[in-house]
Amino acid sequence: MQLKKNKIYNYLTFFLILHLIIWTLVPTISNHNLPLDTIEAIAWGNNLDWGYSKHPPLSAWAVEIFFNIFGNQDWAYYLLSQIFVTLTFLIIFKFSEDFFKNKFNIFLSFLFLLEFIFNILPLQNFIFKIGQYHFLP
Repeated sequence: MQLKKNKIYNYLTFFLILHLIIWTLVPTISNHNLPLDTIEAIAWGNNLDWGYSKHPPLSAWAVEIFFNIFGNQDWAYYLLSQIFVTLTFLIIFKFSEDFFKNKFNIFLSFLFLLEFIFNILPLQNFIFKIGQYHFLP
């Protein structure tokens, strides 16, 4: 099946938006409080440094920015986690275009691999790894 390039991008956009909405809503509805790792990142964000003894600073900076914008709304941190995950999806898809010619196969393998990897990991928990996925090779 040969699909046009813009149709693949439409599917990708639909997938990314759907993923962002579903995985923001599910933990918002099902969890009564934030995960401990997210609370730890909020605490680190209160003291913005160039690095911490445990993790690099990006996750603390991102959480602090969201805290300043949204306050203590739990859904905002689930949204932040999904923003980083969808950004990672997009970056991996763009890198895979450099290696493969058939866009449809890129899209299918992308969906299968990334949904499998990210659904095993706790998506609703904004941890330092989620903030760094798009920087990993």
